[in-house]
Amino acid sequence: MSISRINSKKRVEHHGEVFTGQREIKAMVNMVHEQAERLEARFLEPACGDGNFLLEVLERKLNKISKTRIQKEWEFDAIMGLASLYGIEILYDNVETCRKRLKEAFFKGYPKKFLKTFSAEKKVKLEKSVNFILEHNIVHGNALTYKMAGVETPIFFSEWTQLPDFLIQRKEFSFSHLITKSDSRTLNLFSDIGEEAFLPQEQHIWLPVRYDQIWNAPFLS
Repeated sequence: MSISRINSKKRVEHHGEVFTGQREIKAMVNMVHEQAERLEARFLEPACGDGNFLLEVLERKLNKISKTRIQKEWEFDAIMGLASLYGIEILYDNVETCRKRLKEAFFKGYPKKFLKTFSAEKKVKLEKSVNFILEHNIVHGNALTYKMAGVETPIFFSEWTQLPDFLIQRKEFSFSHLITKSDSRTLNLFSDIGEEAFLPQEQHIWLPVRYDQIWNAPFLS
């Protein structure tokens, strides 16, 4: 039997924190299994806890590309899969744990057939990009106020767009603008399955860079 996990009675009382059991998570993700396997399909968990749902989706995306034969293609696709996941969490220890679990899953999914050519230099660059994405996609904030936890700073999310030649471009959007201006239509940032969508206005744009140089992208505007 799958049992929901509780860290402490105090956290339940103050934050309503109860972690969903693994069986329920798998069943819920199975309901959108086709989207969960698509690298470009974006997912937002507004109360992500320590990452149970996001981890399940990431593992499915990585499993989908596990038979990729070219190392660079796997790394690029895996980065895009990771960059498609977003989370907001009000408890910072959960934010840290969520980021850590997603990072561990990413490198655990690295195909063994590529390890001989996975140099220390390559790993450092890839790890920097993974850390950078997780820092900006999994945020310590309050989804109800659209602000970072404990401060008046608004939550911003980055959209990571796939370009030719293994390039990725980052654009930043205000979470409150996405939610309050969407007029109840599908959000362009988190759904890309063809419906008529609200097109948000980006706040900042960075120049395209290689997937293993995301953390070093020059600021454009």
